[in-house]
Order: sequence, then C-alpha cells, then structure tokens
Amino acid sequence: MDHQKNRALIQFLTFNAIGMINVVLTLALYFLLIAMGWHYLLALAAEYAFGICFSFFMNKRFTFQVRAKTTSTMFGKMIGTYVLLFLGNLIILVFFVDILGINPYLGQVIAFSSLMILAFIMQKFYVFRVATVRS
Repeated sequence: MDHQKNRALIQFLTFNAIGMINVVLTLALYFLLIAMGWHYLLALAAEYAFGICFSFFMNKRFTFQVRAKTTSTMFGKMIGTYVLLFLGNLIILVFFVDILGINPYLGQVIAFSSLMILAFIMQKFYVFRVATVRS
C-alpha cells in the first residue's frame, strides 16, 4: 500500500474512532435530554452543538493533524458542514418518528449512523482540505 493510501486509511480509521466516541457522547446527551422531558428536536439541536465542537477539535488535532491555528473560516466551514448534516438528520429523524412511528431513540441512531460517511468526506475535502498537513 503506498503512502497516500495508507495515510487515507489511517485518517478514515481515526475519524471513525473519534466518531464512535462522539456518537456515544452525543447520543448520551440526546437520551438524557429526552429523559429530562425535552422535545426530541430541541434535544437534537443541543446534541449537534456539542458534537460539532467535539468533532472539530478532535478531528483537527488527531484525524487530519492540522497544526495551524484554528481560524474563524475553518470553524465556519465546520459549522456549515454540520448545518447541512443537521438538515439531513432532521429530515431523516422526522420521517422515522413522525411518519413511520419509530421511537425517537432508535430514529436518531439510524439517522445519525447514515450520515457518518458524508461527514468524513465533507471534513476531509472541505473543512480541513487546505490546512491538512501534506507529507
């Protein structure tokens, strides 16, 4: 395996490891907020706000190994990426909960999981593309 493919594989595996931690933390937050009586869409918004920050700083540092100072442009790209992911999540979640009648816990697990690959692609080629360390 050449260096570029090996590097991409390591990035993908690191992204998924961070993603699994992020999923556990954000779903725990979502479930906690639902249990506290929050509406599932408000819980979704809080989950995303936390997840964006966690994902940005962990992937910047560990997945894409960006050493450059965090800029408002870089973080703005991350927010824009997650706005699109949030809208996709919202559509999928509303479909599962309000149309198919699936409970909001399972609905969010399915919705969130289905957007993971898109999140990697958007971060690798848009958010951290310019700042990614080339070797």
